This record gives sequence, structure tokens and C-alpha cells, in this order.
Amino acid sequence: MEEKSLIQDDKEVARELFTMIKRDTTAIETGLDENISGVGTDRGKLLVAEQFSDMGLSDELLKAIYNKGFEKPSLIQKSAIPHILRGHNVVVQSKSGTGKTIAYTCGILGNTRAGEGTQALVVTPTRELSTQVTEVISGLAKSLGMKVFSALKNKATDSVMGEIVVGSPGTILKLIDLGKLNHKEIRTIVLDEADILLDKDMMGTQTFRILKLVSGAQIVFFSATYSEQVKQTIEFYAPDAIKMYEERNGKPDEIKLFYIELEGDNKRKALKSLYEYLSISQMIIFVSSKATVNYLRKKLEDDLHSVSCLHGDLEIEERERAVEEFRSSKSKILLTTDVFSRGMDIPQVNLIVNYDLPIYKGIASTQTYIHRIGRSGRFGRTGFVVDFVRDEELEGYLKFQKELKFASKKFTIRALEEIAAELG
Repeated sequence: MEEKSLIQDDKEVARELFTMIKRDTTAIETGLDENISGVGTDRGKLLVAEQFSDMGLSDELLKAIYNKGFEKPSLIQKSAIPHILRGHNVVVQSKSGTGKTIAYTCGILGNTRAGEGTQALVVTPTRELSTQVTEVISGLAKSLGMKVFSALKNKATDSVMGEIVVGSPGTILKLIDLGKLNHKEIRTIVLDEADILLDKDMMGTQTFRILKLVSGAQIVFFSATYSEQVKQTIEFYAPDAIKMYEERNGKPDEIKLFYIELEGDNKRKALKSLYEYLSISQMIIFVSSKATVNYLRKKLEDDLHSVSCLHGDLEIEERERAVEEFRSSKSKILLTTDVFSRGMDIPQVNLIVNYDLPIYKGIASTQTYIHRIGRSGRFGRTGFVVDFVRDEELEGYLKFQKELKFASKKFTIRALEEIAAELG
């Protein structure tokens, strides 16, 4: 634990959380936070001096980039785009909010020619991320006379119309198997959230088949985390890749971590208190099961809160509606399982609550934890995380802190109540 956290008592920590998140929410609601004004772009302290105009991008693409509000490249964009444009295989480890989607979008658009068939694939693990990525790429591609095809399940089509196809491994394979997508024309494939796409216990089998079908194509890997097993897999498929790994996975510097020790039904009461006493812009509550989503939804709606919900058993239309409601701020609370923990950008979110920690059968998943907390602190802004920790989870929770090299600060609901009464 940090020395500072050791000398702070529960009330001091509660005061820190109360005042910091109130200040952040006020900035968001009054438009003082320049990092999320207009579009949610990569403006802020991550930006560097080099220009997009130095990268060899076409005038049309440069104009489209500037029109979208992207003035200067982020560090990851500065490093990755030139290599992608040169056709190199590239592996990038990038924290949430560093501009990865624009990085590979500029790269593949720079190498794609309008009217020459499907030339690029972008593979993502979830429908929600595919939809978001499609929107980002389409926003730039249309100025070049190109189309982006979103390969969504249950949406039949006679043919694939687009120079770029975005979808999950399963939907892309279905298009190939049906003869609607000519894999032999693919020049570039991007794996967005490569750690889950290449995990043999998750989507690896389908992704490996795609990589085999497009052998010879340029491969671009992006993820916030990489396990050693996935790194070995990448070495097999792209031994010559330009690798941009961080020394180890970590917590984005802008995210502040806090925790409460709780048991049983005290979790629900604590959640109610957080919403009552903290000034929150929008919050995401991560839980471990569909049953918990439904249980908490009823309790929150009984308290007259507007809630959006996500879990894997929802119909496609229901999931899309929930994401759009939350993105447009029609609801301030999103209840979700880990279906939402990857890649989604909603800049006004400033609080993550891990109602259920990603500790399964005693095994703590640090990668899942990193992806969850990365839904706040987007684009250089401050984000806040409150973890609910049970006694039997303390060992796993300490593992998160050890691997992130950052100690979480403990407080109690009683301390928060006292601070709210004093400072309210």
C-alpha cells in the first residue's frame, strides 16, 4: 500500500473522493472539461507535437480528420500510423482513451482504394464495439468515397458492400462461408481487443481460422493487455511485427481507486448511498451475472432512478437500445456484466462501481479489472472507481493492486455520510 494511503483515515479518504468527483462532475455538466467538448476525441495531455500532415496521408483524409476535430496525433497514433501505412505487421499495447481506433483507421484508410472491393477487416469481440468502430471509420471513409460494412448477426444481406468490413469472428466467418466475402482480396486485418480474440479459451479458434484464410495480409493487433500466451500466439502469426508493448499492464494514471469492505446485502445499501451522497455524471456498475443485473435494476428503479441494462442474453435490439440510451445520457446508470468492459467510449462516465469483482472461483482476473476501470478516465480526464470487497476476496484484490503497482484507498459508507453532511 502507498505511504499516503496508510496515513489517511476513512473520513479523509471519503473527503477526497467526495470533493474530487464533485469537481469533475461540475466540469462535465458546465462544459468546462475541454477534453469532452464536441466529439469525444483524443485532445488533452496525451497529445504530442507531431502533425497528421507529417504522416503521408492524402489531402482528403487529412481534411476529414481535421473536420472531425482531431488536431494533433496522440502518442499511440504518432507511433502506429506510419508503420501501418508502410504495410508492417504491428502490435500495439494501448491503454483506454489513447486513440487506438483513429490510429488503425487512418492506417487502413491510407492503404485502401475506393471501388476495389473489400480490402480490410476489423475484428472485434462484441457487437457493441463493432457498432462503435463502424461509426468511427465511416465518419472518415465517406469523405474518400469508401463504405464500411458492419457484419452484424441476424442481418442478412445479398452481398458485402464496402471496402472495409467490421465484425466479430463469427459473423465474418459466416460471410466467408456463404461466399459473400472474398477473403483472398483482404490486404489488412485489424484485431481490436486482440487479447480476447486470440485467447484459446474464448474466441481464439475462430480468429485463428480467419488468420489462416487471409494469410499474407498485414496484421495489426491492438489491446490494453496481453498475456504471455497471447504474445506467443502473435509471435507465431507475425514474428516480424513492430511491437509496442508496455513493460507491464497498468492502471491509467488518471484513474483514482477506492474500495469498501462489505458483506451480503450491505452491497445494495452501499450502492444506494454512493448514488445519494456522491455527485456523479454517469456511472457504470459491473456485476457478475444476469440475475444480479435484474435484481439491482428493480431496486434502483424502485428508487426512481433511470437505469440501462446490458447482459449477454438480451436480444440484439435491446442491447443496442440500452447502449444508445446511456450514450445519449437518457439514463445515468448502466448495469452490466463484462459484455460492456471492452472498448466502449462514453466520455461523461466518471464513476465505475465493481459491485462484483472479477474474481471467479478464487482466481482474480487482472486483465478484466483493467478493462472495466478503463471505462472511466477517458481521453486524459480523471475517472473514479469504487470496489466492493468481501473478506474472502481480499487476497485477490491485493493481487490487482500488486500488478497495477497502485494501492486503492479504503473508506466506509459512514465516513462518506459524515463528509456529505459537512460539505453537502
